[in-house]
Amino acid sequence: MLTNKTFKKLSEARGPHCVSMYVPAHQTKRGMESKSFFKRILTDVTEELVSREMEKKAAHRFLFNAYELLNEQLYWNNLNHGFGIFVSDTVFEMVKIPNGVEPYYTVGERFYLRPLIPALSGQGSFYILALSEEGPRLFKGGRFSLQPVGANEIIPEDREEAMAEATEEDNIQMRSGQSAFESPIFKGEGREQLGSEHQLKQLKRFFYQVDERVNMIIEEERAPLVIAAPDHLAPLYKETSKYLDIAPVHISGEPNLEGLDSLHKKALEILDNYFVDSRQAQADNFNEYKEDNRTSSDISEIIPKATKGEVETLFIARNKHQWGYFKEKTGEIEVLKEQEPESADLLDIAATHTYLNDGNVYFLPPEEMPEASKSASAIFSSS
Repeated sequence: MLTNKTFKKLSEARGPHCVSMYVPAHQTKRGMESKSFFKRILTDVTEELVSREMEKKAAHRFLFNAYELLNEQLYWNNLNHGFGIFVSDTVFEMVKIPNGVEPYYTVGERFYLRPLIPALSGQGSFYILALSEEGPRLFKGGRFSLQPVGANEIIPEDREEAMAEATEEDNIQMRSGQSAFESPIFKGEGREQLGSEHQLKQLKRFFYQVDERVNMIIEEERAPLVIAAPDHLAPLYKETSKYLDIAPVHISGEPNLEGLDSLHKKALEILDNYFVDSRQAQADNFNEYKEDNRTSSDISEIIPKATKGEVETLFIARNKHQWGYFKEKTGEIEVLKEQEPESADLLDIAATHTYLNDGNVYFLPPEEMPEASKSASAIFSSS
């Protein structure tokens, strides 16, 4: 499963033969196209290992679990997502990639991880919390699908049952540090729909219980959460919630859980606008902060800042690579004009460290980069 914990583990792995393989999903009969991609990648990786003085039989043993996947026809028949496989002397990890991924592989001293970042940072996946008369329902979505999350035993459905489990009122704290029920939130029509002050407190207590369980499920992913609820309920849930990545716009009205296609479409519209606005705001910040010497498009300057957690936002040009060497112990960086057998993609290193240190990472078409012809541009944290 692709989580921040898995990403961190992969980012820390080192060895002479760290193999990263990415395979896209293609909806073809029996998954044959994806399987063909993977077979070709395995052949190329095996040849790469042999070129690095590993015997061919040893290379096949090293990749044994990956080769075994070729025989799992049921897996290929039902494949509806891309995936990544990571192999080293001490690691074998296979993860789903819900958003699109290009067929690619690397062999080096570290794993190549930048294709995983969009999915982890919410640029690929998201959640919908539907607050309907049938009770709360959680869904996980991507660009092409929306599926219910098996959380029925975790998320309380019945308000009275949840109330019985709730802690005392003064133990329930909101982000501001106030009691969850201290200040009135609704006025006019919406407030009237909620009924008495006692009913409002009950509903807040219930939402607190729901939010606590939702956080348990999705906090590792840092994915955006879209609320689907009537207009008088959505602001109340947002006010009660501790989750930091709730989309600013909600899906209005009583959720129709029989029509997931409509729910999915509305969520994508909200999030497309949200990501475009967020990305554009950061691009505008680049031009503004350039005057304050808080930006750079020099990878030799970006990587040291990224390792220290001092990169606030990083822009990477899609399908571009900057090969070189980075010595972690000394911080020494050498930028190459062409790829060499033991070199690494410096853009991948910058993106990985930026993400691990809670920075924003955006992958843009080259023509949309803040500085033309540059493969990477960064905004540094204010000192």
